[in-house]
Amino acid sequence: MVRFTRVDAKTTRISKVVGVIIDIIRNLPLLLIIFFSYFGLPVMGLRVDAFQASVIAMVVFESAMIAEIVRSGIMAVDPGQMEGARSNGMTYMQAMTHVVLPQALTKMIPALLSQFVSLIKDTSLATIIVFARAALPRRNHLQPKHQLHDSNVLGSSGNVLHHLLCLVNFC
Repeated sequence: MVRFTRVDAKTTRISKVVGVIIDIIRNLPLLLIIFFSYFGLPVMGLRVDAFQASVIAMVVFESAMIAEIVRSGIMAVDPGQMEGARSNGMTYMQAMTHVVLPQALTKMIPALLSQFVSLIKDTSLATIIVFARAALPRRNHLQPKHQLHDSNVLGSSGNVLHHLLCLVNFC
């Protein structure tokens, strides 16, 4: 009995940490995640081109969204369904596979379709990093004294955002 309690406590802790990470990713704009994957990953030593950065950003963003859809679909199934299946002698996996997940899937389909339509529309955001990369060499060519590097772009955009927030909040 103690062993199961310890496993449940560990699982609960992991579940809370994963839930916080999913909430953070879901509340970030996709454009910010795309910028981070294109401009931030090279700063950390991981060289990616525009297509790879776009795929990484969209996989991270969509996986958080779909994880929440699946969680809410499973939570929408009445707990009595699991209890009834377990009382009929099914294991946890059998009950999930044959009773809970088919009901949850019917509840998830509208949200999943909506999310996939949103993904198709969000792919247009990936073109922004291509335009940003195309504009940087021209700016360097026209103004050779001011060279822009990826790390400077991140720092500059952070400073601009800070000053805009200060103006709004009257700092």
